[in-house]
Amino acid sequence: MQFFKRGSTWVYRFELSPVGGKRQHEQKGGFKTKAEAEEAGTEALQKYNNTGLTFTPSEISVADYYDLFLKDYCTVNCNKNTTLGYKKRIKNYILPKIGKYRLRSVTPTLLQDLINDMFNRGFSKNTLSTVKGLLSSAFAHAVHPLGLIQYSPAAVIKLPSKRAVPKTPTRKKERLPATKEQFDAIMKRFPEEHPAHLPLLLAHRMGLREGEAFALQYNRDFDFERGIMYINEQVQWMLDEDIGKYFWTISLPKYDSVRQAYMDSELTSLIKRIVEKHIQNKVEYGNLYTRLFVNDKKQIVAENTGTEIFLLSVREDGTFISPRTITHALRVIHYELGIKGLDYHSLRHTHATTLDTNGASMLDISDRLGHCHMKTTKRYLHNNAVLQERTRGILENLYTKKDRK
Repeated sequence: MQFFKRGSTWVYRFELSPVGGKRQHEQKGGFKTKAEAEEAGTEALQKYNNTGLTFTPSEISVADYYDLFLKDYCTVNCNKNTTLGYKKRIKNYILPKIGKYRLRSVTPTLLQDLINDMFNRGFSKNTLSTVKGLLSSAFAHAVHPLGLIQYSPAAVIKLPSKRAVPKTPTRKKERLPATKEQFDAIMKRFPEEHPAHLPLLLAHRMGLREGEAFALQYNRDFDFERGIMYINEQVQWMLDEDIGKYFWTISLPKYDSVRQAYMDSELTSLIKRIVEKHIQNKVEYGNLYTRLFVNDKKQIVAENTGTEIFLLSVREDGTFISPRTITHALRVIHYELGIKGLDYHSLRHTHATTLDTNGASMLDISDRLGHCHMKTTKRYLHNNAVLQERTRGILENLYTKKDRK
């Protein structure tokens, strides 16, 4: 900032961002005194530096800054589902600890204490890693391009060592695959006519995520001649913030994992029977049949306000069978059948382990599950008696002395 006298009045002058590589300046004169020029120049420089902001950078709280971060960064760089997930974690884990502080007063020690406290309360490594990422990306964004702080206090925080032991055991849920006997009991309790039958089977036979199983459309997601299923979308229970109401909403699968996978002939025949029944019901019900549509917000509605969809998971009258059906089914599985700890995701583990045990390619298993990384797929594989017996046979062939001379 420069102040100088031109004739009988004073002028302020400061440098702007270069345009086309050429230096630019802002200046204004006509002030009677240097003090007036300094006051006006300081105000003009502040407005220039903070264009578009409705707060004083030095006073903004962490809570208010995260509102800005979600709007300014996440909604531009992340899809809606990811942003909603971040928003939930920020609200639940970050703001209760540091939301009240001014952004400029946050220290590395404060952030490290936040991570350490979550670790000692038993949060999983995955949750800790996500929270650390939200701290690192948010504070880095505050440094550049916003220029609200000079350095990021999150740049030096670390996750606890793998050898560290939390005060409270980890909250991570251990998922074990269902045995053949257990799944046979589940299928007997939920036969083909039951709304939960097909979604449970899709997890066990195809490794589908819950939302993916309920988003399948019979007019486009199946090639019955080749026995191929196309996994294009998922359904999620999402808030429409404009009206404060929740809807089942269509979105891309997790990690945008659009894919195709082979079906066994028995599952193919079952789905063909279900589709034929849907078509027959539509004719028999006539105008009383519920037609489903997806509107411009990707919400599933029964009003003709968008594109008609042909969901596989519908009742006899065409109404949507939602994932809440699985919530009820799991209560029956836990308390009536006595299969504790099993959830829908456990059946994805079952699918992966069954394929691995029977010699399927790790790459194909990973593709079927829609994983981004092979290391994720490895966490879905569980040792069992068949694999252990196979190893014993290999050891016998390698080290037996009967063939040695």
